[in-house]
Amino acid sequence: MIHLALLGNVELTSDGHVISDAPLRRSKRVALLAYLAVAKPRGFHRRDKVAALFWPELPTDRARAALRTTLSRLREDHDAELLLGRGSEDIAVDATKLECDVVQFDDALDAGRLDDAVHLYRGPFLDGIHVEGAGEELESWLAAERARLREGYLRALGAVSAEAESRGDLVSAVAAAHRALDSAPADEIIGRRLIVLLAAAGNNGAALGAYDDLARRLEREFGVAPAPETQRLVARLRERRPAPVDAFVNSGDGTSERASPPASPLLPTMATPLRRAAYVIAAVVLTVVVVGGGAWAISRPSPAGASVTAAEWQPVTPIGNSPAGSYGARAVLDSTGDALLAFGGVIDVQAKRLVPFDSYWRLRGLHGGTAASWRRLDLQSGPHPTPRWIFGASSDAEHDRVILHGGALGFTSPCANDTWVLEHASGIGQQPAWRQVHVRGAAAPARASFDQVWDAGRRRLIVFAGHDCVYPSYHDTWVLAFDDSTLASGAWSLLVPDSSSGLPLQRDDYVAAYDSAASRLFIFGGRASGLPTGELWALDHASGIGGVPAWHQVQCAGSPPAMSHPGAAMDAARDTWTMFGGLVSSLQMSRATWRLHGLLRDVTHCRWEQVEAPDPSPAARSAASAALLAGSRGMVIFGGEFRNTPLSDAWVLR
Repeated sequence: MIHLALLGNVELTSDGHVISDAPLRRSKRVALLAYLAVAKPRGFHRRDKVAALFWPELPTDRARAALRTTLSRLREDHDAELLLGRGSEDIAVDATKLECDVVQFDDALDAGRLDDAVHLYRGPFLDGIHVEGAGEELESWLAAERARLREGYLRALGAVSAEAESRGDLVSAVAAAHRALDSAPADEIIGRRLIVLLAAAGNNGAALGAYDDLARRLEREFGVAPAPETQRLVARLRERRPAPVDAFVNSGDGTSERASPPASPLLPTMATPLRRAAYVIAAVVLTVVVVGGGAWAISRPSPAGASVTAAEWQPVTPIGNSPAGSYGARAVLDSTGDALLAFGGVIDVQAKRLVPFDSYWRLRGLHGGTAASWRRLDLQSGPHPTPRWIFGASSDAEHDRVILHGGALGFTSPCANDTWVLEHASGIGQQPAWRQVHVRGAAAPARASFDQVWDAGRRRLIVFAGHDCVYPSYHDTWVLAFDDSTLASGAWSLLVPDSSSGLPLQRDDYVAAYDSAASRLFIFGGRASGLPTGELWALDHASGIGGVPAWHQVQCAGSPPAMSHPGAAMDAARDTWTMFGGLVSSLQMSRATWRLHGLLRDVTHCRWEQVEAPDPSPAARSAASAALLAGSRGMVIFGGEFRNTPLSDAWVLR
């Protein structure tokens, strides 16, 4: 068996002995062998395509002749049966005679053997190899492979670091974070993660030194300072505020308890927030004071500039049967605007029970005057989505449809990137029926814990960020443009926004809203580097039509605390974005309600206000689904989770 090492120094070995230094002397030959072994889909490759990649300057017949000569030289250098042919048009390497570290690396990632993947990655793909005469397409493939493999390595290191931290092994957690930063020295997300870990280990000096190094690299590489969130974190460390690991925190329902809950199952199992580190930082940020064996969590007043208004929550009390609570479920309004459709999620993380997509419920009677009741709707037989959670869902009310995308198929890996449409979603007159959208070309990368918006007028689904079920890493924006009003088919495209005014950090578990008239996407909050953020960003021309997309950060008066997982609904008619609950730290759930006014009309004069609501009101929770009732008659929230307990209650904010 020949082993081809392509990560770091390129080597060909047999039984651990170097059998040839040809790769270092004949780069086109080893690059060809690497392409045949690594390029996806794995297996046979068309000769015409390979010849055009490696000899783009030659006519087709001469390029094919050059390919035959190079393949012949490879057979002479190594086992004559190393290469396989299929007719006269296809060529492949024999995987029974050649093993490759890139293939092993990919297999280890897919199987969740992250320590193996980290061990296999010795450096960049085909490091130091220059392919003479290579065309633009081959150079693009090489660059994309280097980036893909490096990102996989960084995700694996992040997961290894988080898993080590969860065992209390901060030495290993810090070591993994250091390795990640060595590979991506100007990556602020990784740098901030290392700072948090070092602070958790009680080494404030090293944490501050890591920050100074990061600041110098960002200035040198990009001419920018660290993000405000990073600066605020380090400012707290410089103040040396007390941060007891076992401090008491406010539970969000008026009581206090010790900060020792398990990680929320809504977070990726391979990338749960760094628990002990989160205790330290959360205690610093929340300014928890421990007094004489007891504790008192200091309440936070409304931020300066935030106004306070009154409103009323009303519980929805259905008669008859109702669905079980489930983690990561989604609920959207149906075409009537007064009924809720709920589906998906996880009933029990410990038992690993995902809700099948034929378990589909409709809650009517939200508008008052009619008794509320849940009804399980029967679906038409046929294809349906694989059970999943923390996916994206949008209502196409005009056509009585629900559009579903992505999500986590396991606990949490793997992720999905398929798109489905549920026809006749309300179940009025016809049974609902699932059908998969046919996507031309490549789909957006698989992801979960993201939000999506639906541009009905332009028939476009817009998806931003999320994580890949291993390690939160995205801040990209993808648009699925449907071919016609049937939504039967379409094609994905990646937006390349103007970043001259900045870019939002990589994040998941944020909320999104959309201004269809201006084709503008808004995102708020979420988790960046495992910590809640309070940033608000706008993406102009988010549909990919009418101009160059461009991000810019929005500052509104009276901003709420940083949070992730709130339930949120936009009332475009009244220019009001309402949010409830969420996580304001890795430990503390909220039951607060906030409204943002003026975002659609004039972002320069937008303002937040906190809503005061007397009891009864919903309990603290995160990840509730929220939707706007017809005619702007209130916001309904459904479900969510509280301290790892799934909820299935519904409330209307009048």
